[in-house]
Amino acid sequence: MSNSYPLNGFEPGTEAYVKGTVEFSRVASHISGDELIRDQNWRRERGTNPVQNPYTRISLIDPEIVPSQSGKSQFDIHLEQDRFWRATKDNKLRFTAENKNPNNLPLASHQHIVDGTPTLEAITLERELAAGSTVLVKMRVFKSKNQMNHGMAMEAIVILDPEIKYYNSNSGVQGVADGLAARGIAVQAVQNKTEPEADTDCQNDDLPFGDGQPEYKPNNYDVSAPKAAGTAGIVDPTINPSVTYAAAVPGIAMPV
Repeated sequence: MSNSYPLNGFEPGTEAYVKGTVEFSRVASHISGDELIRDQNWRRERGTNPVQNPYTRISLIDPEIVPSQSGKSQFDIHLEQDRFWRATKDNKLRFTAENKNPNNLPLASHQHIVDGTPTLEAITLERELAAGSTVLVKMRVFKSKNQMNHGMAMEAIVILDPEIKYYNSNSGVQGVADGLAARGIAVQAVQNKTEPEADTDCQNDDLPFGDGQPEYKPNNYDVSAPKAAGTAGIVDPTINPSVTYAAAVPGIAMPV
C-alpha cells in the first residue's frame, strides 16, 4: 500500500488521545437534515469537500496530546503537526474531530469521583456539551472496506469536568424547562412536533468546518477489535466503559 496519504503509514487500530476545551459539540446526535445541508453549503463555499451522510463532530480550543507513559507516538506527532491548526481570529490552536459513521454516535463517558474512587462511567448525553467543557477525545485509525486509504475517526469522548455541562440555547421548550429547573420548578420538556428544534449550530457560527483543517476520509469503516488493555495509564472506555480505575489519566487532575 502506498504511504503517499499520511494515515496509510499507521496500522488500523492505532489510537491517540487529545485533551481540549469544547468550542462546538455535535456528538449527542448526528448533523443531519437541514443542518447537514447548511454544513454542506458552508463547505462548498470554502472549497472543501462536503460530508454526504449524517455525521458527528466536536471542535476543541487549545488541544494537547495526552501521550502514553512511554512518550508521544508517531500518530500523536502526526496529529500535532498536521491536524492541529491555528485560527487567525484569535491565534489559538484548534482541533476538529469527526466520526462519519451515520449509524453510531461516539462512545461518551464521564471521569469523576464516586464514593471517593476515580471512576470512568459510560453515559448517554442528554444534549450537546456546553462550550467550555473539558474533554478527552479518543482518535483511532481505521481501514474502510471500500476506500484505498486509511482514515481516522473520533471513537470516544471522555468528559473531565466534575459535573457535565450541557449546551442551552435558551430557546424552545427545553430552554424554558431549564430556566424553570434553575428556579426549583422541575418539569419535563416535551417538544411539540410543530416546534422547531433549537439550532445547536449557533453555539459558534464562526466555526471553521474545513479552514486549515485537513479533510478526514469517508465513513463505513472497520475498527479493529479492542486490545486487551488501553494505552498505558489510560483506561480505554471502548474496552469496559463502566470500569472503576485507580489512577487518573496522566497529566489530568481528577476532580475532588
